[in-house]
Amino acid sequence: MTRENEDRTPSDAELAELVYGNNPHVGGGELDQGMVQPEDNPAPDAEVIDAPAPSADVAARPARVIEHRGDREVPVLPEWLTSWDVFVPAFRRHAKFLATWSAHHGVRSPLYTTRFLGRAALGLGICTKALARWVLDSENKAKRAALIAGAKGTTEYKTLRKEHADGVRARLGGLAAGGVLLGVAGATINAQAGPDGLTVATMAAGAAAVTGLGIVGTRRVAAPIAETRREEVPPLTVDTVTDALMTLGLSGQRSEVRKGNAEIKILRIFSTTGGVEIHVDLPPGATVADVIKNKEKLAGALRRPQDCVWPEGNAKAHPSRLNLYIADKALSERDLVRFAYRNKGAVNVFEDFVIGEDQRGRPVSTCLMYNNGVVGGLPGAGKTFLLRVLMLGAALDPRTELHIHEFKGTGDLMPLEPISHVCRSGSDEDDYAALLADLNAITAEMNRRSKIIRDLPISVSAEKKLTDDLAAVGNPHGLRPLLLVIDESQLPFGHKVIGKEIVEKVENILRLGRALGIMVWLATQRPSAEAIPARISALLSLRICLRVGDQVTNDMVLGTSAYQAGRRATVFSQEDKGTALMLGEKADTQLLRSAYVDGILTEQVVARARAEREAKGLLSGVAAGEEPGDDDYATVLDHLIAVWPENDPEWPNGKVWADDLAERLAGHIPALYEGWDGSQVLAAAKRHGVTYVQVKHHGQNKRGLARTDITRELTPTTDEED
Repeated sequence: MTRENEDRTPSDAELAELVYGNNPHVGGGELDQGMVQPEDNPAPDAEVIDAPAPSADVAARPARVIEHRGDREVPVLPEWLTSWDVFVPAFRRHAKFLATWSAHHGVRSPLYTTRFLGRAALGLGICTKALARWVLDSENKAKRAALIAGAKGTTEYKTLRKEHADGVRARLGGLAAGGVLLGVAGATINAQAGPDGLTVATMAAGAAAVTGLGIVGTRRVAAPIAETRREEVPPLTVDTVTDALMTLGLSGQRSEVRKGNAEIKILRIFSTTGGVEIHVDLPPGATVADVIKNKEKLAGALRRPQDCVWPEGNAKAHPSRLNLYIADKALSERDLVRFAYRNKGAVNVFEDFVIGEDQRGRPVSTCLMYNNGVVGGLPGAGKTFLLRVLMLGAALDPRTELHIHEFKGTGDLMPLEPISHVCRSGSDEDDYAALLADLNAITAEMNRRSKIIRDLPISVSAEKKLTDDLAAVGNPHGLRPLLLVIDESQLPFGHKVIGKEIVEKVENILRLGRALGIMVWLATQRPSAEAIPARISALLSLRICLRVGDQVTNDMVLGTSAYQAGRRATVFSQEDKGTALMLGEKADTQLLRSAYVDGILTEQVVARARAEREAKGLLSGVAAGEEPGDDDYATVLDHLIAVWPENDPEWPNGKVWADDLAERLAGHIPALYEGWDGSQVLAAAKRHGVTYVQVKHHGQNKRGLARTDITRELTPTTDEED
């Protein structure tokens, strides 16, 4: 194109071609004047006159659209060839199927052989009969009889009989020639290969003959030789899937689908690991969330168990792209999931580690660092086993300091004591007091870490949080990951005396400890507002819900409206132990089949973890033989008495301002109370039944506490019966 052509204004026809392409509907070079051009935009105050309606041929032009290809890129290799984690379960599954199939038919092989030989005999009879009919020309018997009956004279009759006899003799001669050829072949083999070669050839020919005769006989018998499984469910065809989706009435689109105004498009149906995957484009207005909500109806329409049908979205395409996975086996029929680190392997809590697998047999991973979580479910659903998996993952990082409090009292988590800083089991008052003391110690450690990281230069701590490098073994600051686990959290949170204080301290650790390398996991078999207070629940980034009994409990663990959104742990049966829904690790809820870790395996992994910790000098607390310090269960009231003498010369009336008490506490135990003010002291004392009083001192009237109120609360009382 010349410079002159580049500078000139293109005509309407050229603009139309640029917008619409070479379209036969565009005629006369007319540009659609109904489209407002940028240079023709009226001024804000100008009068706007409606543009004339476009002509019919212009209105009929199809617009040029840039197609969004979504997930149409086909992978070069299947996932099981590119991922070792996917290949191993798939190989194991197929190998097991091959082994069971071989064993099933192997033990029945004598029966199959007997059946086949019987059908070979039947085939021999069939072939002999057919050969005899061919030699005797039985097919033409009726026609020949008719010709002989209508023969005119003896000569014609004899001619017909002679032709028939000649034909029979010719066919018999052919059979004799075949026999001679077989004899010659046998003699040749015997001369060339000897008697052994002739024997082998004879046996091979006999086997081939028996096989052929068996095939002939089998075709005459309806029943197969080998036992086959009856098809219990209808095959997955385009019509089957389409009809099943139509029963859902997706967003009112069912009638539109029937009218042909909207379509359910089945894009692909293909086999994948452990089942079949189907890619579907739903009708306009329908989303994958609509299908997930009606999963039970969909499973019924497909005539498959509910835990075999797994609808999923595809974020790379659009909200109406459905990836429907149909598993070959229900979850309850599958083998237990093996713990990935049962024999070897290390874990880094700053990175993902495998805790189980999903419905497709793919590994499911999570990261403990910078996350807090909750595990909820009915008794016997597998909560303790799942907790073991999480704690063993942390244990295999030798830097991690474990603080375990199990209030069920059965000792399920005590096998981890050899590697734990704190490990207790029970629901006595001493156990509740021990938790409170441990929370105080963790709070003090949290404050220490906060000061250290705050003072580190940007070049060392750019993100101002505990990182993998800062927590390296032997770091000069003594920084290391810390995992706090509270099993049956509803018990300490609901304690009548110190429950509120425990809730407040856990909330404080959840809010501030995440960036400092402190991780908190709660577990409860009775998810409720008391077991997981709302202010704590809001701070839990990972939620794992095993089998629950109702919608309310389901939403307590997975979040508000989770049940309505189709995230329903109520569908799990009692057989689905260790199966849960996990929310927070990815954008969509994941199904998790937790790895199975019993007490014996736990002890084996713990022994391996302890050996590594001993080699690196990282044992602490009870694991290092230190006394747990059962006598250090002091509360804020004990600390107040420690800094408040009975005869205080400055405060002779036995009452002190709260601000003054806050300064004394900060000087006494700075790790716990530094930064506190009077209002915090009053709030902490109120949880133990001590309310504030007005204290007048040096002409000023402020809120404070009376020492007699504190000593009264600390003095044990005995209830007397009437």
